[in-house]
Amino acid sequence: AIHDIAAINNIYVFFSSTSFISYAFITFVFIQTLIVARQQEKSNKAVIRLSESLSNANKSYSRFVPKEILTLLNKNSLKDISVGDWTSKKVTLLCFDIKHFTSWAENTEPKIIFNTLNRILKEISPIVREHEGFIEKYLGDGIIAIFPEKGYLAFDCALKIQEKLKELRQDSQKNNLIEISGGIGIHYGKIVLGTVGTTERLRQITVSKEIETVIKLETLTRVVDIDIITSRSAFEQWVKSTDFEIEVLKPEITYQIGIPEIAYGIKGKIQVVKG
Repeated sequence: AIHDIAAINNIYVFFSSTSFISYAFITFVFIQTLIVARQQEKSNKAVIRLSESLSNANKSYSRFVPKEILTLLNKNSLKDISVGDWTSKKVTLLCFDIKHFTSWAENTEPKIIFNTLNRILKEISPIVREHEGFIEKYLGDGIIAIFPEKGYLAFDCALKIQEKLKELRQDSQKNNLIEISGGIGIHYGKIVLGTVGTTERLRQITVSKEIETVIKLETLTRVVDIDIITSRSAFEQWVKSTDFEIEVLKPEITYQIGIPEIAYGIKGKIQVVKG
């Protein structure tokens, strides 16, 4: 600009007939465009990094709070959950527990205990998810799983778990470890699921006598030597009498451990051969 003003007044700095301001303006716009583009690229990368960080954080949190809990509480993310959020719903419950694990663990090294336990749970957890359920809580060497909608899948899930336990049992016998076996209880009823605690620390809990019932049903598997036991409420809600081989348990057996209804032992699925 100084050069061009001087040239107008016949003061020649470089070239008498050259106007620099138009070229300078184009150069200025070009450099500013590069600067803005560079800043935009940095901003986009920052957004991507933040998005990945939030995604990883949500994945980490979901290891402690299943995303299905958010769905039941009608929440989009963990940040939306507050103390006292709750919901009530009829669901199908499945309780699984490893038989004789506690007595075996008393005389076993901690490393072997946790390796064995995690190996079993690692094989069982995907089976629950494949049947549209989710693990609501871990009970040491057992689990409580919830099937929110398709409760009939809990029965197929139980049979698949028992099949998997047979495979694990064969491997354990080769390595002289615990003879892996487990009991499963299935029940249908209403639960109240919500959050308790403070704003600094929250915990999701499920409050219902139905939880106690499904745990008692699992305990009953050790009494009657049947690996899968279902309550009448779950059986009548989801199962046709021609679907499974069943054994009706005597009422005095169920009443003795505090189950106020008839229970059924599931021995296997009936195979229908056509033709």
